[in-house]
Amino acid sequence: MDEVESALLDENTTFDVSDSSGLPIAFGTTGTGRFIAVVFNVLNPADPLVIRPITAYDVPEPTE
Repeated sequence: MDEVESALLDENTTFDVSDSSGLPIAFGTTGTGRFIAVVFNVLNPADPLVIRPITAYDVPEPTE
């Protein structure tokens, strides 16, 4: 869970909507240097923000 948290909080993390599930997805770097995708549900969009990770997996880093 620490890696998911660090990826979600990374300032360079990007957010989108998953093509397959329609759920929010984040792409970010973990504290250990892995680049991962995190699919999640938003349980409370207000303050405090509450999310529930559904799955996370390694993905290739984007090239510019």
